[in-house]
Amino acid sequence: MFGAHSVLLSWESEINESTHALMLKWDRFLLHHYSEEIRETVITYTALAIYLHEFVEVYSFMDKLRSLQEISSTEIENGNDMIIQVPVCYAVEMAPDLKEVARKNKLTSKEVIALHSSPVYSVAFNGFLPGFPYLIGLPNQLITARKNTSRTHVEAGSVAIGGNQTGVYPTTSPGGWNVIGRSPLQFFNVNNDPPSLLTPGSKLRFYAITLQEFKRISKEIKEGVYHLKMEESYD
Repeated sequence: MFGAHSVLLSWESEINESTHALMLKWDRFLLHHYSEEIRETVITYTALAIYLHEFVEVYSFMDKLRSLQEISSTEIENGNDMIIQVPVCYAVEMAPDLKEVARKNKLTSKEVIALHSSPVYSVAFNGFLPGFPYLIGLPNQLITARKNTSRTHVEAGSVAIGGNQTGVYPTTSPGGWNVIGRSPLQFFNVNNDPPSLLTPGSKLRFYAITLQEFKRISKEIKEGVYHLKMEESYD
């Protein structure tokens, strides 16, 4: 039980992609089968909060959950595994901390870019700011501690590393992560439905673009003619 009208489900405390994938499956399963009882769910790296409507008796709902414990994960439907291609300009003008991340990890800037743009990342959850995606999948070679002093101004679209996490600042804000590039994509817009480009369970891969390509894509987005690049996941 987690509050008067909510339940908290917890998994192992370590950030783990396979565990989080199972959590997402459970989230979809519960929302599908108990849509009348559940008001909303909120997922993090290792926990799933279930907020119930006030007419739902919490202990009765918990009994239902206990009866589901034996369900095999294969019985829970997978979500959409299309991979969003996210363009990132790693040019020095867009990447104030790229050289420092390279130095701390005994890599070249090119090696940092190659490593950062190689994995398929999964969105664990959005937090800190509306539409800020916390991503699972950062290579161990790129783990870099947060900056000692946060910046007062980080541009929208900035791609950054903080510890063993990577993410994208959806709007201009203060921030303490290491900025290694910037994407021209719009990650949060209240006029869109949904407003966040990325949601828990979304998969993405970064790919490097030039400064000229950044400007072109930015222009296409403003004109409403840009189309997201997608690829199919074969996992």
